[in-house]
Amino acid sequence: NMSAAATAEQPKPTEVPVATVATEGAATETPVEAKGPARKKLAVPPVMPKADFNYTYCYCEENVYKLLEKLTLMQILEKAKGVPGLGSKFDKMYAMFLSSFTLADRTHEKQNEWASVVPLRISAGDRSDLMCTMGGKDCFVTWDYHAVALLRSSSDKSAWFVADFDTRHQGRPDNSCLLITAEEYFGRTFSFLDVMNFRPIPTRMNPKKLASTFQSVRARLVPSETFLTYFRTDRSHMKDKKGNFESAPPAYPAIDGPSAITTKLRPAGAEAPAPYKPQFKNLLTCYLNVSEQKDESLAQYLGEIVEIPNLGQWFADQSQ
Repeated sequence: NMSAAATAEQPKPTEVPVATVATEGAATETPVEAKGPARKKLAVPPVMPKADFNYTYCYCEENVYKLLEKLTLMQILEKAKGVPGLGSKFDKMYAMFLSSFTLADRTHEKQNEWASVVPLRISAGDRSDLMCTMGGKDCFVTWDYHAVALLRSSSDKSAWFVADFDTRHQGRPDNSCLLITAEEYFGRTFSFLDVMNFRPIPTRMNPKKLASTFQSVRARLVPSETFLTYFRTDRSHMKDKKGNFESAPPAYPAIDGPSAITTKLRPAGAEAPAPYKPQFKNLLTCYLNVSEQKDESLAQYLGEIVEIPNLGQWFADQSQ
């Protein structure tokens, strides 16, 4: 999330205390709950302990990749055995990137070069030194991008869950429960905007600066199989100019080519698909570029881009 590449051209992503985005004298006041029509009863997320999945601080895209890979393997094994388990609880899975980086001419994309700002509410993870508090109240952080997993319930097509290793919104003090409903996640992470219904949430904290910053943020939604097939990273974006990692990398090898799991998803005898931009060892820039995709063929490699105001409708369309 906080890459060396992104910070080479702009200040290191920093935490933004409430005071910097609030009206004078209102920073420590408690937000006022938005009033509106009664919401539907939220689904109960399946039990999915964070400890059961790979997690490395500052490598959110790889955390999502490994989570989707493991759930896909579970689905394959559960189907073969005829015994439903955790994997069978989901029938659609996506990687979601949040970014504000746009470069219309994709032929000019360069590895590890982007400029993006994404404001998030209390997504500081397990590192207490990165937690931003003010009188015991949480506040906002800004990262250059973020990645989470979206999972649709196989038993309730309208129920979507978010897996975000870095948030503290699941309601457990120890951050052990990985899943949270999409309604709760977006409502809390972007508490200055009701993303699911796209209506502003009135608070005593003036949301103008946050909302203005967030206007340029878009979501890239990549189907799980597509992500596992085409994503590559050599982790070079996490290295400084001397080649040292700014944050310790995952213990497993860098992701270079399709996941072995995808071979089990292809029809028998089908060849492995050609890589996207084979000259790139790190495709992160391509996923973070949320400029309009005029070339429809890009979707087969990078998924689709959804404007934040249209995200609620995207969930509704996918729930059919």
